[in-house]
Parts: sequence; C-alpha cells; structure tokens
Amino acid sequence: MKRTVFCTIIIVCALSIASCGNAHAKLDGISTAAGAFSLLGEDVPVPALSRIEDVTGEDDISLLIHLVASEAGGFPYMTQVCFAAMVLNRVEDPYFPRGLRGVVFESGDFSSVLAGKVTGTLPDGFENSRKYRIAKKAVDEALDGRDPTNGAVYFSTAAGKSSAFTPSYECGGMSFGF
Repeated sequence: MKRTVFCTIIIVCALSIASCGNAHAKLDGISTAAGAFSLLGEDVPVPALSRIEDVTGEDDISLLIHLVASEAGGFPYMTQVCFAAMVLNRVEDPYFPRGLRGVVFESGDFSSVLAGKVTGTLPDGFENSRKYRIAKKAVDEALDGRDPTNGAVYFSTAAGKSSAFTPSYECGGMSFGF
C-alpha cells in the first residue's frame, strides 16, 4: 500500500513538473521524478530556448542597455556582462514573464525599475555618456552569447550573502545563481 501511494506521488509530481516545462525540476530536489515518464514510455517535454530572438529590436536593446547601466553601472565591466547575460537567461526561462519587457517590468526584481529610473525611454543625453557606452558593450557581448554565469537567473548585490538562491558565480561584487 505504501509503495503504491509513493509511486502515485512520484508520477503526479512528474506530470506537474512536465506541464511546467521541466526547466527547474532539479532545483526543487525532485529531478528524478521526471524520470517517471520513461517508465510510462512517454517523452519529457523540453522547453523552447530560442526566446533570445525576441531581443533584437532597437527598443529592447536600448531597454536592456539602460537596465544594465542603472542596475550594474557602478560595477566592473565583466559584472555588467554577467548582469546582461542573467537578464537574457531570464528571457529564455519559462518561469519568468515572456519577453524582455516582461522580465524587466513584470518581475519586480530590479530596483531601478521600481524606483522609476528605467521606464523604457532613455533619458536625454544618456546615449552620449560613458556609462551608456560601457553598458552597450556589455549587452552586445551578452547578446553574442557570452555568459560567465553559466545560465544564472538570479542576482544579488550582496555577494555571497543571498539566501533567496544558491550563488554559483561571483563577479565584481555581485552574486549570480539559480
């Protein structure tokens, strides 16, 4: 009886995970539950990872540059690359809002957005600033595929001190993780 209940729970968990895209099953500590599908002869669905193609418009790139400059502009260049890559990882992750604008404005995770500094419109003269040029270079590098964080989707400016996620990469005063 206990074995039947346990197997039923595992299968229900596996179905739930699969219906959510299975992207974060390993983070919930039940990654083996998804393996129950192979016992049933079904394939585990794989989420599409091509949402970066949505971040090609000039407005989206400007928004990302503004966000990087506002959130990570006081950090070293490589930290800005990491931050831009982390935002792009969120765009690809099905657990975050759809598209760059959704990630930036709907997630509620960016203090510069909450403070009204990043609104989707660049401030006058911002494109001529040194901060803009550095952030633009970092964004270009991240858009070209550079991701020192190895797929991180969370960040903290309190390097190594966040309890909200498991830090896996520290860069210039920021922690990145899953």
